[in-house]
Amino acid sequence: VDQSSAPVGHCRDNAQRLGLEPQMLNAVAEILITASYRLGLPQQLQKTMQREEVSGAQLHAIIGNFIAWLGYANIEEAQRPASRVQKGAAIFAATPRSTMLRLTKLDEQPVHAASRYVYDWLVALYTLANENAGYRHPQDVTNVDRAQLIAYQRRQSAIN
Repeated sequence: VDQSSAPVGHCRDNAQRLGLEPQMLNAVAEILITASYRLGLPQQLQKTMQREEVSGAQLHAIIGNFIAWLGYANIEEAQRPASRVQKGAAIFAATPRSTMLRLTKLDEQPVHAASRYVYDWLVALYTLANENAGYRHPQDVTNVDRAQLIAYQRRQSAIN
């Protein structure tokens, strides 16, 4: 089995669960797939597979972790994009703990933790999409080869 295609299959298989339009699902899947290659997810999976006693669950967890954190799990908070929900904090930043023992004042707009995570995830996805711009996988088809393939396909279509 080609381990580099494991994240691709995972993204495509699970994309339909979101209930989004097919075009939007494809766009999100393409962002995740490109980012997974750009950030070395296949190499991380390959490295994990080299260990003894590795299980499919561990590989699945690595892919799930990538999708949950979009590659920001091991990046210092100072290097992450700014959160749009938690002003003054980075995406996926730990919530500051209050030193007070009891609640004396509510925030102006209390934020539910799940809402904060979703907004931070969307900021991370947007950032990944921008960082993916212009990325070409080393094994990708070149523009010249792509043009030749399109021309060949058109010739074949004209013959048939």
